[in-house]
Amino acid sequence: MSGSASSDEPTSGRFRENDDGVDLQRFSQGNTVKENAFRDNRARGIVLRGFSIDNLVEENTFTGNNVGILLFMATNSAVTENIISASIVAGIRVNVIATGNLIEENTVMSSPAGIDFILTPTGSSTGNALVENTIAMNTCGLKGPTDGNTLKENVFERNGADRFP
Repeated sequence: MSGSASSDEPTSGRFRENDDGVDLQRFSQGNTVKENAFRDNRARGIVLRGFSIDNLVEENTFTGNNVGILLFMATNSAVTENIISASIVAGIRVNVIATGNLIEENTVMSSPAGIDFILTPTGSSTGNALVENTIAMNTCGLKGPTDGNTLKENVFERNGADRFP
């Protein structure tokens, strides 16, 4: 990936005004998405689809996407050190059967939901770890059921509500 970037954006690539910026399809394994800028994508900046495993989403910026990052049935993947702001729906969305994922040291701000755990008729995701994230200035910092997930040393600042079930 190449492209010019301003000094305040990562320099690897830009994904702008697409349906999805990056779509890691079912069974995607071992991919790294690092140091990119995702802006104004209509559906998601990045989606990790069903049964994708051992992927890394690191040091990216996400601005104005419908959803910044969607973990949809992703397993054993890491979302680390990203800056996610001004999402239309949620900064990070964790959907059903997403398990074993590490969401660490991200800054998620200025969205209706900072990190959103989706509840469906079949339940919600479990076995994920949210560690040392900064969740700030969202309508709701952490939304949805987090039972069965580990939350450790996250910082909540100036959200309308820090948690909403």
